Amino acid sequence: MDFSPRILLVQLASALMLLTLREAEAICRPVSPCKCQDEETGKYIDLTGLANTDGEAAFTTTENSGQLINTFEYNPCLSFSTNSSSCSDVALCELNGLTGDQYALGYQQGAEFTVFPGNPEQLAVRYKYESSTSPREAYVALTCNPDVRVPLFSYISEGPPGTFYFNLTSACACPGGCADAPMRCDELLGGRNCSCALRNTSGEFLGLVDILSLNDPYNPLGVNVNNNQHIHFNPCSDMEHVRFFPNQCNGMTVCLANGDRAIDYGRGFTGKFTGNLQADAVLMYTSADGNRSTEITLVCDQDQRHSPRLILAAPVTDAMIQLEMRTVCACPGGCEQPQVTCQPQSDDCTCKLSQDLGSFTLSDLNNPEAPLHAVGPDLIDYYYNPCSNMSITGPNGFCRNVSGCKVNHPSNTDYAMGIQSGVSFRVSNYDPNIVTLMYTGGSQSKTFQVEARCNRNPDELVFRFLRAVPSSTAENAVYYFYLESDHVCPRP
Repeated sequence: MDFSPRILLVQLASALMLLTLREAEAICRPVSPCKCQDEETGKYIDLTGLANTDGEAAFTTTENSGQLINTFEYNPCLSFSTNSSSCSDVALCELNGLTGDQYALGYQQGAEFTVFPGNPEQLAVRYKYESSTSPREAYVALTCNPDVRVPLFSYISEGPPGTFYFNLTSACACPGGCADAPMRCDELLGGRNCSCALRNTSGEFLGLVDILSLNDPYNPLGVNVNNNQHIHFNPCSDMEHVRFFPNQCNGMTVCLANGDRAIDYGRGFTGKFTGNLQADAVLMYTSADGNRSTEITLVCDQDQRHSPRLILAAPVTDAMIQLEMRTVCACPGGCEQPQVTCQPQSDDCTCKLSQDLGSFTLSDLNNPEAPLHAVGPDLIDYYYNPCSNMSITGPNGFCRNVSGCKVNHPSNTDYAMGIQSGVSFRVSNYDPNIVTLMYTGGSQSKTFQVEARCNRNPDELVFRFLRAVPSSTAENAVYYFYLESDHVCPRP
């Protein structure tokens, strides 16, 4: 029997590795390199859904040591490649901030659940890069936090040289915290990006997620980033007539107010629902120029019954804002309620609200000789008369017997935006105090909408142009207006 020091060292290392694996199995029995079964609860810890599937890394973190910044990229379960042959089909890669060189720290092949060195109670995944000259290995500690919907990946240390330590905090690191594929939330027809049907991966309906009751474009939700930056967000529709500074946030659904600047991080009409691994609905918005986006995870919280709690989930970047909105309305069926409807009456100016809530009418504002007037950008005048058609003297004479008219002074043109006949009504936000009127038709087949909001103050009458989508110069533009008055409040 050979008792040479070299053989003894190899045997000792093998014994220690076997002991480590047995310790890991005592915590979580491996099922695959991405999934293990918790011995205490019998539930699975599954990292599958955290993996990026497009060939790029899911997570990036940095190490700051003096003026040197090294960057580390990581993708659990599936290999990724960078622009360097040194990091091709890897699990982890290091980019040296001084030289620009890249180094593979480990591959998916051979990845294994183990315990984190120095902490036998901490589960980790170990990755290896085999080399005769410079072998490397990396340990990723899996830290369970059921409240972390957006996973956090961070660098811990290196030592001895070639051995790297990281931490991944996620609900997916908890037993039963994540499924092996994301849920989905299918937007409902006419849901205004505010309600969706949550389904599991088998398509089974779990319930309706409905946040329409949180929509208030005049008093949006907010969260501080720092002393100079504040995020404003309104579910379901763009902010309008907002009573805070800067008012440049008007027309945006997600806005980063930075001093006296307002940066667009999402418009309401771009909203799309998805789902995540924790059975949450996720709402995505994109800025008008397509360069920035916002991801909002809707977290079911039975304690947030009166007002939602908005949380910054990750540092703000030039391209992305990640938020959590905790509310009972994110629970399937939590805020589901009967839709209030408004049945048009014979005068095309009045509708009867369902659930015995009274009637809505604009008859008091009908004045074709002196219609409502708003001024938009670029010296464009807009005229609107509810209940009956009007005629506006314009350069081309198109605004005859219409409900809405646009007069473009710079181009010396006028446009009929819609006629009174066939107006439709929609109750916004399940709130009988907010009704949207939609007009179309006329000689030029334009479309415009007026959101009428009840204001019990008899001395206030507001009519303003909001926006044109996609733009006021587009042939197929839809024009949006805002009307606020005591004359539009529901009547018995």
